[in-house]
Amino acid sequence: VEKLSVSDDICSIGGVYYNTTCSFGHLLAKADTALIAAKHSGPNSWKLEPAYCDDDDPTQGKVWWRNTLERSLANRAINIYGQYAAVISTAEPIHRELFSRITLDDGQEVAAGVFIPLAEHAEVVTQLDRKVIEMVLDTYHSWDSQVLAINLSVTSLLDQTFTDWLLSRLKTLADRNLQLYFEFSELSAVKQIDKLREFAGQVRVMGHNIGIDHFGRGFSNFGYLKSLQPGYVKIDSAFTRELESTQSDGYFFIGALTGVAHSLDIKVIAEGVETEEQRALFTELKVDGYQGYLIERPQLLSSTG
Repeated sequence: VEKLSVSDDICSIGGVYYNTTCSFGHLLAKADTALIAAKHSGPNSWKLEPAYCDDDDPTQGKVWWRNTLERSLANRAINIYGQYAAVISTAEPIHRELFSRITLDDGQEVAAGVFIPLAEHAEVVTQLDRKVIEMVLDTYHSWDSQVLAINLSVTSLLDQTFTDWLLSRLKTLADRNLQLYFEFSELSAVKQIDKLREFAGQVRVMGHNIGIDHFGRGFSNFGYLKSLQPGYVKIDSAFTRELESTQSDGYFFIGALTGVAHSLDIKVIAEGVETEEQRALFTELKVDGYQGYLIERPQLLSSTG
């Protein structure tokens, strides 16, 4: 029998619940979507989704999402939102994180946290990443003297055509006063650490860098941070929600994560900060910055719809 520790990534579970008559195919498609979301939530995660099974509820399996996302790209139905991360003691801006939302045929706007895992599963995430970066870089004149963070999928880095295109585009910005950070989810970053390390070295030469998002979600060995040397890590918002007092488990865990990062000269930013009480606790923990509704809600910056 193989010995497994409690931190090993044993499995992901996706499930559905329903209270009306549904076809078996419809339930399988919904379960597939839930499983994809669970896989992107971290090791040993589960996700439960409702299945309404009415006439207006399409079967949202892999094929449906591929067709929907490709149609959104073709119709340029992409919106770019921004949210500042700020110095925790002074609220001075550190950078503005940019992220996308897509508009479906029925006008419903879908957040990146929902459709990015599905875009990866449907094998269109690289097209999406390129479109978002094009939208940002084509309007670089609006971003002079700013520091921007752009979410990027590690999957896109595995496409050499995409990487060559991106590096070529960045070279055209050499004379602009613009600094970019490309943010990668920790969970996916550790799976392609060699490719990410190579990419980080390439963009640093041009004055840019990378950041790690959802830091701590994977409970991985943080030794990779020494060789990767990102500009910052963002502590996953799940820890923020659990942060209650100096006596809570979350408080001591965040302190340990922060200590590791600071020992490597990497800045730490807390995600999902909504209250002054949370900000005060993060200040005690010597976290460098914070991001969340306490500063501002995401602001619509650009739309192609």
